[in-house]
Amino acid sequence: MKLVSHKPILPFPFRNQTALRTLALILMTIIVADARTAAQDGVAPSRSDRDTVNSLLQRIEELETTTQDLKRQVTDLQMRQSSAAATPLGTAATATVPDSLPQQAAVQEQLGVDRFGIHLRGFGHVGFSATDERRTHGAYALGDLDLLLTSRISSKAGVLSEILFEPEDAGSFTVDVERFLLQFNQNDSFNVGLGRFHTGIGFYNSYFHHGNYMQTTTDRPLMFAFADDGGILPTGNVGVTVSGKLPSGRLGLAYLAEFGSQDTRRTTFNNTDVDLENGNSTNFGIVSRPQVWPGVQAGFSFYHDSVKPSDLQINENILAAHVVILRQSFEWLNEWLVIRHAPVGSTVLFNTPGFYSQVSYRFGAYRPYFRYQYVNASDNEPVLGDVRRREGPSVGVRYDFHESAAMKLQYDRQFSRNQSAVNGITGQVAFTF
Repeated sequence: MKLVSHKPILPFPFRNQTALRTLALILMTIIVADARTAAQDGVAPSRSDRDTVNSLLQRIEELETTTQDLKRQVTDLQMRQSSAAATPLGTAATATVPDSLPQQAAVQEQLGVDRFGIHLRGFGHVGFSATDERRTHGAYALGDLDLLLTSRISSKAGVLSEILFEPEDAGSFTVDVERFLLQFNQNDSFNVGLGRFHTGIGFYNSYFHHGNYMQTTTDRPLMFAFADDGGILPTGNVGVTVSGKLPSGRLGLAYLAEFGSQDTRRTTFNNTDVDLENGNSTNFGIVSRPQVWPGVQAGFSFYHDSVKPSDLQINENILAAHVVILRQSFEWLNEWLVIRHAPVGSTVLFNTPGFYSQVSYRFGAYRPYFRYQYVNASDNEPVLGDVRRREGPSVGVRYDFHESAAMKLQYDRQFSRNQSAVNGITGQVAFTF
């Protein structure tokens, strides 16, 4: 499929602003020249000439103001589309309710955007990391190339696709389709997505996806790391997701229901790959965004699945809760979860608790932040035994030196059960295009 990048087409008369401004300048020049000639001939310029010049100058200023307003409107529209595309429409676990497809369609039609055009947004990063672990050394590394494609196919339907190019050894890349959704937005209370999506467990996995530029820190909390980075959660699913608002007045309640299947391949902290052979899964969640507290969201979710990392069948239940504050200058994220594994035919239960708290405040282009995280898995845990207990603080600063690029510098100290503490530092430049 050929990708088509559409630029908004401005309706008349704004389409010909340059011509109008040029014509106005020519007329003003002629009038001023006539006035100077008249002055040289001893004739004072008439009041009507002065009024005409002032009128033209005022018109030029109005056109310049209109041009700036239109540029801001187009920029805002692009940002709203990218934000909405970064999160499935109507997902109950998001911090803000994105614009509905009908609203996007109306704006796009006003700007002349083709209905079947593909909107492409990219994310990338490059960085440096080093730790004081023995037999390790610092190195520069190229991050993932994340391409986000969205397209509106009707006033109430659209397609979202997130394609990841992951760097491997010797400069090679592997391609992974992380999200591929056909979305239907009937109304604010009923939204349906069909395809591959990120599970709505908690907040972070629903709001932040693969574009590192969108998140404050250089990495995801350990709880929500992806499976190939040692993550402990089923972060992806294939099936159907249903979400929307609930009639609740000022409470701002919303719901989420997901049904699907997945085949998680997890890279352990022992550098081995394990196929969990997941069964069919269900996930239910509810959140509240109180109107009296803008930017505040609280919620919980319950996830059920079964895994089979060996010959042993294990029932998996995950309880997650969160309270977050997301505002332009202030960010405070808090999440808790418990992963419960119950081997079939055994009375032994394994509970793995975890939490993280992350706070940041923006001062101009700088945003210093602090995060503390904790996960504690039993050494005998049949699925997460390699995780053990891991905890520690992270301190860093993000510097948005460009409207589409940011520098991040982060220090981590991690404590692990039966192991020495590890200190690490990460530098990163993340960008969007």
